[in-house]
Amino acid sequence: MAEDETGAIDVDENGILQFNVEPDPESAEYDLLTVLAEHEGVGVDELPSLYSVVDQFVGEMFDDPPSESAQLEMTFSYAGYRVTVTQGGHVTLVPVKESMQR
Repeated sequence: MAEDETGAIDVDENGILQFNVEPDPESAEYDLLTVLAEHEGVGVDELPSLYSVVDQFVGEMFDDPPSESAQLEMTFSYAGYRVTVTQGGHVTLVPVKESMQR
């Protein structure tokens, strides 16, 4: 995931991460995992399986999205974060427990 494709990664004083992923069904899940792994200081392969948490729903949301007026978003818990992904590719990660490093 190149920063110029998606913009900056913003982390506030509460540890909430906000960033954009390209709303592409082939790369969105990996891009999300890459940002989280970098933030946690681990490799992507050290993260729990995203597939076991949400199957392929993140990619499917971008594969055949509804109209923009639907304002579709999905929220789920993953690796100590409450993750929200919008159909436009905006991602918010809210820490809900200690990070993987602590």
